[in-house]
Amino acid sequence: MSAAAAASRFERELRRLGSHVRTPVYREGYALVLSAGLAAALGFVYWIIAAHAYAPDVVGLNSAAISTMMLVSGVAQLNLIGGLLRFVPGAGPSTWRLVGWSYAISVVVAAVASFVFFVVARAWAPSLEFLSSDDGFAFWFIVATMVWCIFNLQDAVLTGLRRAVWVPVDNVLFAVVKIVLLVIFAATLPRFGIFASWTFAVVLSVIAINALLVLRLIPEHVRAPIKSPEVANARLISRFVAADYVGGLTWIVAITLIPIVITEQLGAAQNAYYSLAWVMTTPLYLVSANTGSSLMVAVVNEQARLREYTHRVFVQTAGLVVPAALVLTIAAPYFLELLGSAYADRGTTPLRLMALSSIPAMVTALYTSVWRAEKRLSLLVWVRSVLNTALVLLSLALLHPYGIRGAAFAWLAVQTVGAVVLLVAWPRVLFEDGSRPPRRLHGIRRARNAATATGLLPLLQGIKRRPLLDRRLARAEVAVPMILADLPENGSSPSAWTVRGLSASVTDKIVVLVGPPGAPPCAAVKLADSASAARGLVRETEVLRRLSGDRRLREWRALLPKVLAEGELDGEPFRVERVPPGVEASRLLTDGTASGVRLGRLASAISSLHSLTGSEVDVDSALITAWVDEPLVVLESHLRRKGRLERWEHVALQRVRLELHEALLGRRLTAAWTHGDYAPENVFVDSATGTVNGIVDWELATTPSLPALDFVQLVLSTRAVRRRREYGEIVVDALARDWTGEELAVLEQRGDRTEELPTSALVLLAWLKQTGSLLTKADGYADNWLWQRLNVEAPLAALA
Repeated sequence: MSAAAAASRFERELRRLGSHVRTPVYREGYALVLSAGLAAALGFVYWIIAAHAYAPDVVGLNSAAISTMMLVSGVAQLNLIGGLLRFVPGAGPSTWRLVGWSYAISVVVAAVASFVFFVVARAWAPSLEFLSSDDGFAFWFIVATMVWCIFNLQDAVLTGLRRAVWVPVDNVLFAVVKIVLLVIFAATLPRFGIFASWTFAVVLSVIAINALLVLRLIPEHVRAPIKSPEVANARLISRFVAADYVGGLTWIVAITLIPIVITEQLGAAQNAYYSLAWVMTTPLYLVSANTGSSLMVAVVNEQARLREYTHRVFVQTAGLVVPAALVLTIAAPYFLELLGSAYADRGTTPLRLMALSSIPAMVTALYTSVWRAEKRLSLLVWVRSVLNTALVLLSLALLHPYGIRGAAFAWLAVQTVGAVVLLVAWPRVLFEDGSRPPRRLHGIRRARNAATATGLLPLLQGIKRRPLLDRRLARAEVAVPMILADLPENGSSPSAWTVRGLSASVTDKIVVLVGPPGAPPCAAVKLADSASAARGLVRETEVLRRLSGDRRLREWRALLPKVLAEGELDGEPFRVERVPPGVEASRLLTDGTASGVRLGRLASAISSLHSLTGSEVDVDSALITAWVDEPLVVLESHLRRKGRLERWEHVALQRVRLELHEALLGRRLTAAWTHGDYAPENVFVDSATGTVNGIVDWELATTPSLPALDFVQLVLSTRAVRRRREYGEIVVDALARDWTGEELAVLEQRGDRTEELPTSALVLLAWLKQTGSLLTKADGYADNWLWQRLNVEAPLAALA
């Protein structure tokens, strides 16, 4: 390789590295990892000095005091660290109030918790009685606990402000001052010099960093534009914090209670050996926690990239944690020898076990970060609580037979089992970057179609819908006679009509067929079974009123339902309309030559409405909003109900938006009244001749709209009936230009100046209207996972 080529390659790699580091999720993560690394290195120096300057029992006693301070502080922080990480990025002007209240609440609770601790400590931890034996030391402990709360919260504030580059500065300042004070106090405070150096250094760090926050970083954040649509109010923050507090508290108990118990049961010296092994392992745990924190902060404003960022952060974290854990495991005795031979003899095995535990713990840390970002709080609480409780219980169980080695083994065992369970139960969290649709969609589609072919799915659906149908029928038997009693006679006696059954309906409307005893049903009573159905029924009544009064439609109006009565019953709207003669076209659309003729006649029937009401329009932003953007908002809102928007879903939605905007905006097209749901089940035909006798269900009729959409909807819904497939599956096939001759013949009838539009654009418009309308007019669809997979996710997957 020539020198010029080598230089060019080096320059490319340098640019790639620079781009990688400039990406916020990586930059913040590396800053936090650097902070943990520097703190670990300086902390190791600190403990080397402490181990040589103080006897093991003094080191253990001070370590227990520090653990106690962390325990009480952890309780007092109320999981506000997680709340600051989650809500500071989008807080805007509320940042001052959010940070100030977090500090104040934590400090007050810390003072109260310290007093409570002093009261109960004598009963369960006599070895810690020295903390309250002197009034001056007790006051010192309380103040240190309060300041330690702010010290922990300020790092969360820096990370939430996306200024994690200051966290290493904070930790280096704390570590350096702590070392200097340790050297000074070794001669002047032979018993509590370690605790003193630790707490005095914290005070200096808190003063310096909060001066930076107040004078510079928070004002800059407040002035920056807010990208997050989520408003951080007290109710939202308290709900988030409270839900995760239990899990966070169990973690604090796990890392602080075990050293206290070791001190109480095995002595201060044994705690020194255990605690210093844990101190050397802590940076590995902090790497996972810090990269997880950067992930959570990054996706506050980029929810669509959660899976992508999670996958990349997992690779990034593994590349840092795994090699470091293996090195620490191999070199454990050599590192501990720097502290003294006693530490090497008694701490090597615990250090190796805890170092190895950081590898599976990396998995747990990233899962919890993802669930915080997704606000899957119940799952987060359960997983953290179970793991940490199991860790404490197993550590205590193994402490007596195996000493500190048993407690260290508990870390490895619990973290390993927890990681395996998480990976088996939710593998996609870490192993998929969200850029590809899940492969399960193909399996779901095949399973659904097989169940349909065997009759199993219709049977199960019938069983599931039976209670709903029984409830609707019971309501109809009460309401319908009251409605029929007020109908005019008109040559018949509606009051003598009886309920003949319910018509199949995919919406929340109750359609009750009624008629004279012994004769076919002649009318349909429509009632609303939900608020959305009530709105739809009112709108359909208005549409029928407008179309019936439109003189341009002349004889064609005979195809509209004849309204016999309309009004309200117990505050709910109802309508009674004549049932058109004949049968639903869906019953006659079977494979064969005749079916093509009937499909063409259906298209001709609706084309008259288009030609009589059509006019040319220029497609502007208002029409694009109505035709494209508003249905997309409905779909996106529905997808976000599960707590996240996968990257592939975001890509697919953007592709739909872009394709339809490019295809429609600025064109001059014919627009007219359209049915909106022109499917064979909404058309009544003569069973012998195929002549169209009536068209029903006008709830989705709109103007101005593209007439071509009625033809596309007719073709797609007809194919769904014939093939017994979900509508979304048919859309996927249509996007692949899988058309038959008779279908093409129907599509060519459109005559609305859309010949130049891609057929795929019309299919997407029809799918958007159909899917969006079902999500808004029928509550059951939003909660039906099978319908969602095949009618929402499958078409999006074909576009991703």
